[in-house]
Amino acid sequence: MQCNVSLNESCPASLYYVPNTVRSLDETASLFNVDNDAVKRSIDGFLIMINCSCLAEHRFFTWHMDYKVQNGDTWESISSKFGFFVLAMSENVLIPSVIVTLDVLCGCSNNADMVTYKVQNGDTVFTICSRFKAKETKTVLLNGLDNPDIDD
Repeated sequence: MQCNVSLNESCPASLYYVPNTVRSLDETASLFNVDNDAVKRSIDGFLIMINCSCLAEHRFFTWHMDYKVQNGDTWESISSKFGFFVLAMSENVLIPSVIVTLDVLCGCSNNADMVTYKVQNGDTVFTICSRFKAKETKTVLLNGLDNPDIDD
């Protein structure tokens, strides 16, 4: 979601994270560097409460998160580990044990609770809205969709 600092600097928001491998609530909180009480278990993943910001150097709302580089990490594997919510990263060499700051996509709205969700194969606006108890018209509008049929 594109941001405008003059309209909305920051907001509480949520990420809906579906891990590639089985993770506990504790492991998920540790991965995202948040307290356990900021993570709620869902049917197939976790809802993670974050603070989303609109910074002058970005066109999109992001959440800044520190991450300790692991042996064998690549920018692609890091992005995959976080459900591909991480913005494009520099081509800097990753050095194990070094802390890097990741910019994680999120969204803010003055009049709606926002959940960042990676569309899954087979999803439609209807199925996504049913999952989150959201209004289809508002979801289409907030996401700038011309065609609400997104099940590609």
